[in-house]
Amino acid sequence: VQLMSIGQSPVNTLTDTGIKDVEIARLILHNTSREIQDESWEWNTDYAYEISPDGNDRILVPSNCLSIDPTSRADDWVQRYDSANSAQSMYDLNEQTFERTKVLKVDIVWFYSFEQLPNSARNYIAQLAGQKFQAKHVSSELLFKFEENDVQRARAILMRNSHRVRDRNLLVGGDFTNVIFHRRRNP
Repeated sequence: VQLMSIGQSPVNTLTDTGIKDVEIARLILHNTSREIQDESWEWNTDYAYEISPDGNDRILVPSNCLSIDPTSRADDWVQRYDSANSAQSMYDLNEQTFERTKVLKVDIVWFYSFEQLPNSARNYIAQLAGQKFQAKHVSSELLFKFEENDVQRARAILMRNSHRVRDRNLLVGGDFTNVIFHRRRNP
């Protein structure tokens, strides 16, 4: 999609082709994928996910984690670099320590490879990455406008599928509804 957006022939693989445009397209696709996945979708987010301490009483942050936050508001833990084990770990702001002996429940957003994503997510990410690639290489306002329709349509399909999976609508189950009718937010 990205190479076609600038009028070049597509390639069968994005792995180590040695072609400069392919390498740039691969980087833009990866960065766009991270950006979109960081929005937190039902297919890459777990709520009240339990992480156990390792043998050194540290809660290590998984390497494919985009964001992590304790589920309980009483837990004031944040992600921070731990020089003792050269990794990202959870840090207790109140006690100023990395040590924890019990399980920590967190809301976590995972990063998945492009191939592991649902089809509607792959399509949207590819369309958006193609638009970004074209904007950096050709900078054609006309091409940008044509691609904008494809990007918006792909985003709409992704959002529709997301709402369908969550079984939400304006009357039942949405954050907006809970605020209006119950005067509280979804947990």
